[in-house]
Amino acid sequence: MTFGLHDALCFVIFILTVRKLQGQSQVPVIEGVVISQDGRQEVHGYEGRSVTVTCTSELDKLTLMYNNTYYNETTLNNGSYSVNFTIMAVRGDDGQNITCQSVNSTDGEEYESWAVIYLSLKPTDVRLEGVFTVEENDTVTFTCRSIGSRPAPDGTMLYINNAVVNKSSTVVYDNTTDTYTASVTETRMIGRGYNGVPVFCYMAMINLSHTSFDNKRLDVHYGPDVNQVYLTGSTSGDEGYTETYKCSTGNTNPNATILWFNGSVEFFPPNPPDVVEYKSTQAFYTRKWFSSSQEWKIKFNRYHKGTVIKCVVLGTNNRSVTVTKTISDIYYKPELEITGHQLIDNVTGHYIINEGETLNLTCRLLGANPMTTVTFSSPGTSGTTTASLIIPDIKYHHDRDYFTCSSSNSAGYTGITIRLDVQYGPHISYGSSYYLEEGGNITVECRVESNPPATVWWEKEGDNSTRYNGNMLDLTSANRDQGGSYICFAASDRKYESGITEVLSNRTFVVDVQYGPGSSIRLSPNITSIELDTGTQVPVIKCIADCNPECQYTWYFTSGMIKTGSELNLGKASSYWHIGEVKCKAQNNVFRMEYTTYINFTMYIRHPPSIDKVDINSINWYSEGSEIRVTCDVKSYPQANITWYRNNMEVITPDSYYTNETTTCQ
Repeated sequence: MTFGLHDALCFVIFILTVRKLQGQSQVPVIEGVVISQDGRQEVHGYEGRSVTVTCTSELDKLTLMYNNTYYNETTLNNGSYSVNFTIMAVRGDDGQNITCQSVNSTDGEEYESWAVIYLSLKPTDVRLEGVFTVEENDTVTFTCRSIGSRPAPDGTMLYINNAVVNKSSTVVYDNTTDTYTASVTETRMIGRGYNGVPVFCYMAMINLSHTSFDNKRLDVHYGPDVNQVYLTGSTSGDEGYTETYKCSTGNTNPNATILWFNGSVEFFPPNPPDVVEYKSTQAFYTRKWFSSSQEWKIKFNRYHKGTVIKCVVLGTNNRSVTVTKTISDIYYKPELEITGHQLIDNVTGHYIINEGETLNLTCRLLGANPMTTVTFSSPGTSGTTTASLIIPDIKYHHDRDYFTCSSSNSAGYTGITIRLDVQYGPHISYGSSYYLEEGGNITVECRVESNPPATVWWEKEGDNSTRYNGNMLDLTSANRDQGGSYICFAASDRKYESGITEVLSNRTFVVDVQYGPGSSIRLSPNITSIELDTGTQVPVIKCIADCNPECQYTWYFTSGMIKTGSELNLGKASSYWHIGEVKCKAQNNVFRMEYTTYINFTMYIRHPPSIDKVDINSINWYSEGSEIRVTCDVKSYPQANITWYRNNMEVITPDSYYTNETTTCQ
């Protein structure tokens, strides 16, 4: 409701009470005084507004006294003196005394007048009374009450859901405090539709331009409702399947509690309920309510058949709704077992059998719902309750073979798969020869087939002190001493019911380290030169070099003669062929790379000089001053002395002659 507000002006006639009267003009006058019904002089004002008190007199010594404060600053206006003070009126100022005193400066006489502050007061409390958290269909009384106002409020109203209660207020006067209490009361039955509805208490005082209100919202508790509580989930299923049962509370206020029971035993699901808070905003308020749900997951097994699942929704004021489901049947897939074999690895579960033995297994159907048959994979058999697998004379290629006993029904498939662990070997692949160049690297693999896996190592033939572990023989920067035969050993430990037995195998591999002659070439006997007389026997000289593969040897002579073979057997010394440098070449090929080295010695055959030829310039006529060159080719060992003759006379070389002696030995 809206009120038009205006300020009220008070025009008062006042009566002065004085202690001593000497003249009307000497008595101080407090302006604006109102005489109450009981004769009290009052200065009226309004709580919360300013109040100005003015005292006038013809006497210049004028003092206003209020609340232990003295005001004596006077002003002169039209022959009268005045003093005033202004306060912001509060409730505590109501009923306080004001004293105005004037003093005649001639005779010292004092004059006083007084009054009491009388305020229009706001209520000390505006409150809404009643119960605002209620159960659905409770009858509730609401009261809007304004307490301690002066005068009585111009309006006291009660609003429910923004609609005013059309009732007049009841006003009660309190003679002790000289104040008024006004109230409006309404009684109603509260349904869930009132949930969240606002209730307002409103008060208005026009003269004070003051309004005040109190408000609360109704919190109506209700639910759960039988037709809104649900329990979902299947009453039958396959063993091992996880079924989710969900209990829903429907709409409640406040949130409802969900209790679960497995038969008569309370059960607590691991996950808390899922609580949803709903809010519906209306024009002047928001209504809220709750809906909860919780899931209980059960992994079916055959023993759940007949179990009663119960959900109890507990709401306000101990209201409860119970819903149940009974598990009618649980289906489970076949259960199988395999018998007939003794040696099973307790870690891997593999069926251990030795090459050449007979495998004889039986598979049994222990149970199923619904019932079914059982089958052993090929070459096994089938049957209603049993199936068999028989394999005589197991071979090593059956190692790691899988065989499955299986059965299925509407609940699912069951299969037991076994893996054969056939023990055999160790078998080593045939040995071979391996070639590499000296300084190179080589890895020789000893391929071993064995179950259980074999321990493999190498030993060099003729050298039991060196052992290489593993099936890979690695030779790095191999030298010629590392060439030779290597033996690969393989040992495995077979499992038997009586214990463990070691089985050992070996195979030989050849490592051929190839190299060129390098600097190893040498002569036997070890000579660098030899002198012989013509016709004497030349000793046999052997050219030797360390080579793999074997080197080929070639002998070269200054005369151009070539011989092959490691041994040089020249027979009788010849001055024509055997004089000069003799060179031996050793050569081989390592992986298509030719390696060559040489060694030489000098052979001297002593023989007298012989002039093979004399040559002169190619022309036979000359110009005076030209050069004539004559060459004499002399063979001998040791070197011969050469003498030139001209016209049968020994030539003594003058300055005009240029001579050159050349001796050629081959």
